[in-house]
Amino acid sequence: MTMLAVDGRSLKIGDYVEPVERMPARAAVPMPRCWFLLRLHPNREFAVARGFAREGLAGYLPVYPKQLPARPPHRPKPMLQSVPLFPGLIFVPDFEARLDRLKVVEGVVGFVHFGEQWAALSPAMLAAVRALEAELAVPRAERAKRLALGTQVRMSAGPFEGWTGRIARLDSRGRLRVLLEAVKREIPLEVGEDQVEAVS
Repeated sequence: MTMLAVDGRSLKIGDYVEPVERMPARAAVPMPRCWFLLRLHPNREFAVARGFAREGLAGYLPVYPKQLPARPPHRPKPMLQSVPLFPGLIFVPDFEARLDRLKVVEGVVGFVHFGEQWAALSPAMLAAVRALEAELAVPRAERAKRLALGTQVRMSAGPFEGWTGRIARLDSRGRLRVLLEAVKREIPLEVGEDQVEAVS
């Protein structure tokens, strides 16, 4: 006699079993051809990302850990907090680029555009953003070991926070001469090692 074990029970031909509901096939997620920049209301990045997840919408919010200074009594000690890499923006794949659908999530303003052209990133450009996000997730002490002449860096503090440049000079006191890249020219700036982060 043929026996079959199901859920710990031994069944034989003729035994009654309940019908099994067939699971629906999972829809394949298309591969984006480009990613559009979606503008958000200030300080709504994480709320929008949660709203996208709740509504089943695809989106990408790159973040990095930032050292926040102590501010007693609410923050008695310095702490690390994830902050958006591009404040006020979230990246949306082309197959999700329907503003009426996206605006069901509170905090969405609209697509960034230049005239009639929407601002978009190619898959290669988005891969570079993901690589930058991964690099910034490395503890600062580890990144500091990589500083050398010519190293590409990102300003992590001060009035030029977020700008990129390269190291042109190092000294024994922990001071750097960084050439910031702006408007097709390089601006020299003297900063401390604690004000820059290696990004390549």
